[in-house]
Amino acid sequence: MTKPLKQLPFQTTDISDQKLGNIEIIGTPMEEVKAPVVKYAIPPEIDVIGVNAPSYDCCIQKVVDEMGRYIQSFKLQFVLGNDNSPRDIMSYFPRYVLYFRSGTIQGVGEPIIGGLIGHIPYYRSLAIPIFYYLDDYLLTMNDRAPLRIMSDCDGIIVSTNTLKDALLAEGINRPIYVMRTHMDLPTFNMLPPLAGIRDPERINIFFSSQGRIGIKTFYDIVERMDQNTEKYKNIHFVALAHEVAQVRSIINKFRTMKKTYVEWIPLEMYYRLAATMDMVLAPGAIGDLDYMMERGMQDLWLNSKSCHKYTLAGAAGIPCISAPLRDYKEAIVHGETGFIANDIDEWMKYIDLLVADKDLRETMGKNAKKDVEENWSIYKRIEQLAGILRGKDQNYSLARTVGIDRVEVTEQKVEAPNINLNKHPKVMLYIPVHNVKPYIRECLDSVVSQTYENQDVVVYDNGSDDGTAEIIENEYPTVKLTKLGKYYEKGNPGFVTAFTNSEYIFASQLGGDDKLVPNFWETVLPYFQDKKDIGFVRIGCYQFSVKNPEGSWWKPVPFTNPLDILVNNRIFISSPIRIEAWNSIQGYPMEGFIGGTDQDCFFSDWDQWIQIILKGWKWGTCNKPLFWYRRRPEAWSFNYDTDVEGPAYTYMRNKWMPTLLKYGITASSMATPQQIAEAKSTSKYAKEALIGVKE
Repeated sequence: MTKPLKQLPFQTTDISDQKLGNIEIIGTPMEEVKAPVVKYAIPPEIDVIGVNAPSYDCCIQKVVDEMGRYIQSFKLQFVLGNDNSPRDIMSYFPRYVLYFRSGTIQGVGEPIIGGLIGHIPYYRSLAIPIFYYLDDYLLTMNDRAPLRIMSDCDGIIVSTNTLKDALLAEGINRPIYVMRTHMDLPTFNMLPPLAGIRDPERINIFFSSQGRIGIKTFYDIVERMDQNTEKYKNIHFVALAHEVAQVRSIINKFRTMKKTYVEWIPLEMYYRLAATMDMVLAPGAIGDLDYMMERGMQDLWLNSKSCHKYTLAGAAGIPCISAPLRDYKEAIVHGETGFIANDIDEWMKYIDLLVADKDLRETMGKNAKKDVEENWSIYKRIEQLAGILRGKDQNYSLARTVGIDRVEVTEQKVEAPNINLNKHPKVMLYIPVHNVKPYIRECLDSVVSQTYENQDVVVYDNGSDDGTAEIIENEYPTVKLTKLGKYYEKGNPGFVTAFTNSEYIFASQLGGDDKLVPNFWETVLPYFQDKKDIGFVRIGCYQFSVKNPEGSWWKPVPFTNPLDILVNNRIFISSPIRIEAWNSIQGYPMEGFIGGTDQDCFFSDWDQWIQIILKGWKWGTCNKPLFWYRRRPEAWSFNYDTDVEGPAYTYMRNKWMPTLLKYGITASSMATPQQIAEAKSTSKYAKEALIGVKE
């Protein structure tokens, strides 16, 4: 059982007030849109990684700050948020979400944990993959909150094999990636050594501890040396810790040894300090953590630690002596790049060897430096992280990819008559509106200014009472306006009327507060040319808001397997569709309209795309932002219930559960792994026919 941390009656001061922070980015948007540039905008070609973390600490510095310096070369960028408000990172429209040690702060409440878990289906509804990062054995914190969060994530990244094995033992059925620690060699080599602490007349031995790990062994080492002061008179210990007063209170009684104590400092200062040392100690033993946990838990905790002190020593070109902790044993070649000490006698033996033999220190340090340069480089870890996020790193512990086996849809092949685009086939731009007076001019100006020769703009006004319809009537005579005469609470029924058996060949829809980019149809229609089985074309968009008026480029999510559509919605609502594809699924159920507010079928566009894809239609992908999607707090799309148990997801789950089971899908935005597992043994779904798909 975890015990509360003790408060110490000491005050300590940082050696430096230097702080680390995220890099501010000034970017240039894509040429084809020519949007204005705004300070701090992230370039459109960059994929944003939204990071939720409980606090800003040395772990965030090690991963987010350090990797953030170089990760743009992989077209990625971190944006740091806080567990208290996980939705804040959405203002940057991330491609990926990373929960970084989320839920691990001691005493964090259930509202925060619930918010983190509750946002997972929200991210999935936007086709954003969610990963969890953990670099310490914190699985049982706050009533096992990290495990509860992980169980719904798309993947888990851990820093050691011990953590991977612990998760497997807990029954976590998600892909688990081991991304071991790294060393920021460019920064390390650039920084000057920290003057003023090294004693040039002595052997400088560096000991650092986060908390009290290693304290017991360090005490034993200093005690042994204190018993033979003549032999060890040229030793200088530099001890660094988060609460260095703890270290001082334990070993300061050994007055004959020279010791310097340093409070925990930023990573760059840490590197500068290590560069002045002659060797590094990495002890750790059962009993170090008696103040915070039972001994039965300490072995797992200690062995989950990454070998960052070895990589630090290697960067500095000095040897490291370590306790027999798993990650260190897997990293250090004993006797060549460092030593593994199994007991106090071996600790003293290897320290004596290195103290007495300068050539051995230099040779072992060179070997370690070569190993770190070749195998522990920050570039290697960034490349691995990019591969994990983008689905290109197959080095994980489960045999399956997230949610589905890679199988083909077997429904009938469909195709439409070939269309000669040179004859300008008739197209429709459908716009449902309700009380969008502040935005309707901007929307319609972008639509009626399109240069395509054969476009109809069809607007259905759902009982607006703010003057929206009057603006359209008086100022846009070419727009085909239908006023429904009253407000339909469950959605705008104009969609079904406009699409079913229409005279149009292709169609798209746009929100009354959104806008198109120029040459929309000229850009998308070539994707249909001579491809009779293309039912729709996926497009990207710029999402914009009051806080971000210049917009952020949101790319189409990678989408190669038809069954991916059952995992989450990967298609923006304004993606143009072939009317023949619409007719092939025989229209919409009347209670669920695209753009409607019916809580029984909130995801009506997702429902449509599922039916079209499983019917056998294929798709094209245009990797360009072709419309501007406005995010505003009063819009229904901004405020829907993100709870997977809420009505929006429940509707989809009830309808599509037989299909999830048919194709062996184990996780989806509409259903948690537990819900799917329960459904397998529930008679409700055992013999039910596949909904929405004709065999």
